[in-house]
Amino acid sequence: MKSKHKNPRPIKSNGKAAVAIYARVSTRERQEAQNQLRVLREYCRSADLTICAEYCDQASGKSADRPAFRRLMADAAQRRFDIVLFWALDRFSREGAARTLAHLAELTGYGIKFKSYTEQYLDSAGPFADAIIALLAALAKQERIRNSERVVAGLDRARAAGKTLGRPRAADPISGHELYRRYRSTKASYKELGAAVGMSTATVMRRLRPYLDAAQNRQSRRRASTEASRRRPAATAAQRRKPAASTKRGNPG
Repeated sequence: MKSKHKNPRPIKSNGKAAVAIYARVSTRERQEAQNQLRVLREYCRSADLTICAEYCDQASGKSADRPAFRRLMADAAQRRFDIVLFWALDRFSREGAARTLAHLAELTGYGIKFKSYTEQYLDSAGPFADAIIALLAALAKQERIRNSERVVAGLDRARAAGKTLGRPRAADPISGHELYRRYRSTKASYKELGAAVGMSTATVMRRLRPYLDAAQNRQSRRRASTEASRRRPAATAAQRRKPAASTKRGNPG
């Protein structure tokens, strides 16, 4: 990445606003930076503005890691100029609405105004400043929502494909069956058991959960079977021993 920068001077007390010009071209472009600078300089002269600094990057606008851009923002923090003038918003930043808005908000926080030469409405000193900032904020919010949705969709696709997300789990130092046996035999708490076998309390709980659930299910089935046996009508011993009713036959007369 190439950059050119003239050391900024403190704002002059001649009543004129001090302007910092920022120009950027991609690594594939050659002469356009000078074209931008020539037009922006002429604009400042016609508007009776004092140019106190020029910053020029030959780099992609998709990253803020541009030498001249970093110096521009650092000098803005020191209030070395009043206005940042750039050719177009995509020359200032192409990092997306959210990051671009953050850079503009940072300038505003320093008390620095900004202006796009080719986008007359994009002027923080103009009549539509509040509306433009609100629009950029709305676009930034929608961009964040879309990014979040893409991340969630990607995770869902990975899970559906059977991929394990996150860091791979470390091998446990003891089998779940042995851990459950020790839990039953020692009656130790999860924390105590974890300390004894070299596991965290959360890992002990996770490993024991299927065994505890299975034990609870077995106990529930036994309890249900016992209750069913109690409710089932059973023949009493007396009923089982009761002789069948005999039929008396009358003597023939």
